[in-house]
Amino acid sequence: MTVGQQIDTEAPAAYLDRYGRMLLIRRFETEMQRLFLKGEVHGTTHLCAGQEAVPVGVCSALEPDDYLAGTYRGHGHALAKGTDPDALLAEMLGRATGVCGGRAGSMNVIDVDHGLVGCFGSSGAASRRRPERRSRPSARAGWRWPCSATGRPTRATSTSA
Repeated sequence: MTVGQQIDTEAPAAYLDRYGRMLLIRRFETEMQRLFLKGEVHGTTHLCAGQEAVPVGVCSALEPDDYLAGTYRGHGHALAKGTDPDALLAEMLGRATGVCGGRAGSMNVIDVDHGLVGCFGSSGAASRRRPERRSRPSARAGWRWPCSATGRPTRATSTSA
């Protein structure tokens, strides 16, 4: 380190927080897969295991009051945005204590309190600053999950404007 260089003391804490969110998402998805295979998850489920860095990275660039719309792999988006894992799990199990009262299931999670306006069966996502907070340009992010013949993503791409 040279004279005049400053150490960013917040960076290690931010990195650990992001890593913790990715780990939370992976553990959540592992449990979701286990419960799905046991037949306890209503309907189908689309996991984002292996893609945890995408929603965590995008959400780390958003302000807490920014909106986010996720893809059909919305568990990671919801957890990265701050949705309570217990309420999200209850939602996947169809319980009334779920974040949407047990009615949304895996693909349609909404948590407006945390700015998650929905997770949809389309292959795109976007985030936008709430209208009352337009002091800086809006942030937009989109994801596309090109899939191989096996249905697994071959490469994730993201864009921003």
